[in-house]
Amino acid sequence: MDKTALTTLREALEHARQQLDYVIGRLKAGEEPRYLRWRCRRCEHVKAFTRPMPEHVAKPISRSIFRWRR
Repeated sequence: MDKTALTTLREALEHARQQLDYVIGRLKAGEEPRYLRWRCRRCEHVKAFTRPMPEHVAKPISRSIFRWRR
């Protein structure tokens, strides 16, 4: 094969790999649970976020806590 043809093919394959890596990264990020609220275990304060936060920042809150506070 011609060197230019191989170079073109290699560039096309590298570009396709970059796109696939990007898509796989986005899919993995979508699998991580995200939450809009966080509750302090000590004082029961509830912090509401404007954007969903990852689980290590905001642990899930059971809905039962909101029932008895109303």
